[in-house]
Amino acid sequence: MDKKAAKRMKAHCDRNATLSPFLEGGLVYLYYPRRVTGISAKLTTRWEGPYKVVNLINDCSARKERVDNPSKKLIVHIDRLARCPAEEANVNKQDDMRNAWLLFVQ
Repeated sequence: MDKKAAKRMKAHCDRNATLSPFLEGGLVYLYYPRRVTGISAKLTTRWEGPYKVVNLINDCSARKERVDNPSKKLIVHIDRLARCPAEEANVNKQDDMRNAWLLFVQ
């Protein structure tokens, strides 16, 4: 393969590459598809969690721990993680409550 083709392939691959949206200490769900006998695949849950991101090992791997059992840590690829929407909702709810309290006090 010549250098020109290699550069073109790299540019094509890097076009959709993004940095990890996960922060250390953030809550995430883990993609864990499993087939349960006797239950339709459409009805099985494919995500489990929430998990806490302990640290980011590199651009594509993260060490996570279960929120209810922090002793079990596991290294997974970040493509198997999704942000926990409850974390964002709690932050917005706290900000709204703080703003409402400040308006009430004034």
